[in-house]
Amino acid sequence: VYIRIRPASVPGLAPAGAEAGDAPEGEGARDAALRAAAGRHKVRNGDAGDPTQLASLEPCMWARDAETLCVQPPPGTQAGRAGSGAARAFSFGGVFGGETSQASYYRATLQPLVWELARGALDPGSGACRAASVLAYGMTTAGKTWTVQGSRDDPGLLPRAAAELFEALERGKDASAAPPLLCVTLAMYEVYNEEVYDLLPDACEAWKDGGEEEERRRKADNVPAARPKPRAPLRVRDDADGDVHVEGLRRWRASGLAQLTALLEKGAHLRARAATALNASSSRSHCVVELGVWEAEGAV
Repeated sequence: VYIRIRPASVPGLAPAGAEAGDAPEGEGARDAALRAAAGRHKVRNGDAGDPTQLASLEPCMWARDAETLCVQPPPGTQAGRAGSGAARAFSFGGVFGGETSQASYYRATLQPLVWELARGALDPGSGACRAASVLAYGMTTAGKTWTVQGSRDDPGLLPRAAAELFEALERGKDASAAPPLLCVTLAMYEVYNEEVYDLLPDACEAWKDGGEEEERRRKADNVPAARPKPRAPLRVRDDADGDVHVEGLRRWRASGLAQLTALLEKGAHLRARAATALNASSSRSHCVVELGVWEAEGAV
């Protein structure tokens, strides 16, 4: 379990550390490819720091070291009055302060897992892991969307993992005399009001047969978009082996990072959202993104 502390913030501004000039160092071509693939995508996730207001704030949590989080309720709060006011320490697999860049967080948490998964796909007999799950958990405005999705100029975990996966598979094919025929697929769904909905029921229209160019022309001419069709919930079932499956969930093949990014953007756009006291556009559902590596005979 990893903890990432969101920087102190004040209402109404873009996320701290989200400026284009704050892009992490050392990523080079991958960051350039990610920015190009992201295209028009922009993320706004709540608030950010105003130095004139932040200077007077006292932190209520901080990283004591790489694996220890300290929490101290602010004086005058209900939590502060209920306890002794002393700081409490909690241990985790890793604790990252508010100054941690997107690139640093990815390298320390998800990158080794992506490498392992790519190795398992390219060499099934290697003993490398062939399935993994990553969960982002936190209250509204905690920074989940920023950490997982990021922005065009500073991508989060998911776009970085996708880019790394494509690169690792390409390197593996170049290094092997008889590489397996592999492809990357994406499925995306949300759990909303106890129902499961496919977020990519017809997503390929976003980038095939000129669909993306047609969408740009529609917006330029101020032509209203077609009304979305009513969504039908999908059924979740266990198979004979005890594995859980979402019946009717569509998986789309992506030939490269640009196509996969277009799919992710479309799925994110279809998520259920509503305003809350803390976030003007808060996701009202739990979103699940499945990246798969397949070969001709089935899933790797």
